[in-house]
Amino acid sequence: MFRTPGAGLGNLLFPILRAVIGQQERGGTFVYPTFAQFKWGPLLRGERDKRFYTDVARARRGGEWGDWLRSRLQGPSVGEDEERAATLTDGVIRYSGLRDYFHDLAGHQPLVRQWYAANMRTGPAGEDYDIAVHIRLGDFVADPGQTGDVNTRTSFDWYRGAIEAGAKQLGLASPRLLIFTDGSFDEVREGLGAADLRFDESGQAAAAMARMARARLIVTSRSTFSMWGAFLGDAPAIWDGNFDYREFFPHRAGLDISL
Repeated sequence: MFRTPGAGLGNLLFPILRAVIGQQERGGTFVYPTFAQFKWGPLLRGERDKRFYTDVARARRGGEWGDWLRSRLQGPSVGEDEERAATLTDGVIRYSGLRDYFHDLAGHQPLVRQWYAANMRTGPAGEDYDIAVHIRLGDFVADPGQTGDVNTRTSFDWYRGAIEAGAKQLGLASPRLLIFTDGSFDEVREGLGAADLRFDESGQAAAAMARMARARLIVTSRSTFSMWGAFLGDAPAIWDGNFDYREFFPHRAGLDISL
């Protein structure tokens, strides 16, 4: 029915999409997941998106509840990486965890995009823009001594330089920016030193991710959220040079730039 605590939407999608790929390759029945969860962190930090995920995807349909119930009663049940999973013909394969992140999904982009479009509640597209800038604050720490760590905020100085580099990459003197952030709009305005900024106000994560995928170029954070925007849209991306994105995201020649 719901999970607590649960992963963020970006991380939650990895086992789901691996299961979608597994069903296409092996046959059988894909057990449609539930997304709802409860977490204290977003409430305590006063984030706009509380990450309950009750509104990010379509609900499980009647027959899909039957699939779920049969999966609970049918055996054997094996993990996707267990040796028996390769030859299992009558049973349940469980997909869980982050595994190899986007490396597991490489080569399956059309299927991933099709499933996302068919099942996630993406909302209206909104106005066109050029550069998506994802500034992850929230539960990321601001510690200059941890520049290579994943859950570390990228500095606003870097974002300013990356936006300038992105404008040059697109050949635009004044690109239209759209800021995606879980932080305070005022904090972002002050950090970037710009008062006239457009912010994404999609209201929920799946819609924001889909809107980010429409960008001509993405200035990323270290979050899998912005990686999903680059993956779904196959858009050029600028990455913090202190962060080894290749551990999570397969390098795309001509599209991925470290700065």
